[in-house]
Amino acid sequence: MEYIINSTYYEESIFNTLNLKCKTYENVNFDSCVFEEVDLSETKFSNCKFLNCKFVECNLSLTKFSHSTFSDVEFETCKILGVNFTQLNWGIIVSANPLIFKNCNLTYCNFNNLKLQKLIMVNCIAQDLDFSDCELIKSDFSNSDLKGSRFNNCILEKSNFSNSTNYNINPTTNKIKGSNFSYPEAINLLDSFDIIINP
Repeated sequence: MEYIINSTYYEESIFNTLNLKCKTYENVNFDSCVFEEVDLSETKFSNCKFLNCKFVECNLSLTKFSHSTFSDVEFETCKILGVNFTQLNWGIIVSANPLIFKNCNLTYCNFNNLKLQKLIMVNCIAQDLDFSDCELIKSDFSNSDLKGSRFNNCILEKSNFSNSTNYNINPTTNKIKGSNFSYPEAINLLDSFDIIINP
């Protein structure tokens, strides 16, 4: 498929090796669609719906999703820099796990104050993300680099941080009961206590 038309419904369509950079799309519905090697950087999606869609090796840097919805959307090996996921319309999300990220670069993205139970973000460069005031119960951050990412007042219970690195999570301001952490990175959980740990 060579292009996307506004106010159109696409089902099981495949968008492959397209340059859609800086385009603007409104009122488009994507149902069970696949985007492969598509440049969507700085593209604007307004009032669009993505249901059971997959993005593979796409560039979504600075893409905007104003008042759009995601449900069961997966990103694999994508570049997703500086995306503000709070612009999505989360009030009508029906999926229990709307977002899956695998092997992606998500630097500088914003998830502030979202309820994202069962979020999957594995094998990712997840640096400088804002998760402040998020509900992330049963989420999976395994094998991801979380350097500089902010976990403030989060619910992280039963989440998986095994083999993740560079995280800074304060156990006194975040709920982490039942979560899985790996040694030696788990020592980072003690940073907020201002104590000395001898080798």
